[in-house]
Amino acid sequence: MNRTLIVLLLVGLISIVSLVGLSQTSSDSAADRAKVTFSISQSRSHLGEGAGISPKGKELVYVGEDNALHVVEIGTQHDRILLKEAAPGIDVFSHPSFSPNGTRIVFSASGGTRYYPSDIYSMAVDGSDLRKLTRSLPRGDGFAEYFYTPMYSPDGSRIIFRQYGNAAQSDSVEIMSSDGSSPRKVTSGRPLFWSTDGAAAFVSTRNGVYKFEIGTAVLTPVTNLEEPVLGPLPGQDTFAVAHASGVLRVKIQDSSAQAVGALSLPRGVGSTQQNQTNIALSEVSVDPSGSYMLLRYESATSDLLEVVQAGDSGLNP
Repeated sequence: MNRTLIVLLLVGLISIVSLVGLSQTSSDSAADRAKVTFSISQSRSHLGEGAGISPKGKELVYVGEDNALHVVEIGTQHDRILLKEAAPGIDVFSHPSFSPNGTRIVFSASGGTRYYPSDIYSMAVDGSDLRKLTRSLPRGDGFAEYFYTPMYSPDGSRIIFRQYGNAAQSDSVEIMSSDGSSPRKVTSGRPLFWSTDGAAAFVSTRNGVYKFEIGTAVLTPVTNLEEPVLGPLPGQDTFAVAHASGVLRVKIQDSSAQAVGALSLPRGVGSTQQNQTNIALSEVSVDPSGSYMLLRYESATSDLLEVVQAGDSGLNP
């Protein structure tokens, strides 16, 4: 056997070993991905949207195919309807979420068109004590303003929400007490999330993402952060951010965003589920204990909610 043939055989052997190793690595990575413990798949025939996971990760609030607001117990899969109509004609619910102590749910409700108001409501988790927290005022053939996307502060004492002004056709960030008192506009743009300590809020504007210090009204641009920001994660001002390579864990420090890891999710940023195509990850939320993660995927025709074990997802460094 000549020297050239021996070299060719060695090269071929090395290539085979490399391919086997690469295949094994890919398999291990797939095995290490977070495991789905609960899921709901439904068509997007309903007008509302959004879902939230309870502080202990045991319940899920979501908008069902029937347009009603539902709560489901993840362990038993017992599903109950909380609300079908907040007021006559006000039956389109969006962005429900739990209070930090898990006793109440906040959400927006509208009639689905500009001819109906859109306001912020809260209610007890058992479906009682419905409270209207904002007041959309009539204006012309519509309303002067519309209210959306409410979120409790980390201590539950305040709610941040989006106000859309009809006359100026622009978004503003407003804050009120959790009982609806003392509402005030704090800055322009759309609210993304509270800071971990509740002293500031991250807002989205036409010029990028900013950190708004509530006490001082200082607005500081956050560099190196591009949307979509999918949701807050455990850790000081840490968020899930969609990227071409997957879902990154991004930490904001000194007004600069830095990737500190990646999440290992069951189906990545975009995927195909059964006969659904072009379904993409649109929202990530984690219960305060860091035990469970809620993933919301959506397409033009479908809505998929998955609860995964956060500990298997690369959530922590």
